Amino acid sequence: MTSIARGHSSMTVAAMLLATCMLRLAAQIALYAVLAVVVHVGITHGTVITPRHVLLAIAASTLFGIAAERRQITMKGRTANPVDVLADFAGVSMACLVTFVAARCARSIRAGRVA
Repeated sequence: MTSIARGHSSMTVAAMLLATCMLRLAAQIALYAVLAVVVHVGITHGTVITPRHVLLAIAASTLFGIAAERRQITMKGRTANPVDVLADFAGVSMACLVTFVAARCARSIRAGRVA
């Protein structure tokens, strides 16, 4: 198995490819999490966040990810990948749920109902 020396440790080419793939997926999840928060804030307009807002933000952001993958089919040298859509959905869902829970906690604290 081929290995590449890095300082005192060595990584196989397969391990480096896996690490690169995982880093790319983590970046994609983070990017779509930010997109979801922006969409979520835009949908709520400063009002109380409801589960309906959460679902709408998840749907809109995930549809954007699907459209981005669909567009890649027509680009030379690019391919669409269902794993990317799953990564988009994961980032979007986590961000929306964290935003929802944080808003609920903040509302409870303001109302004096600290758990």
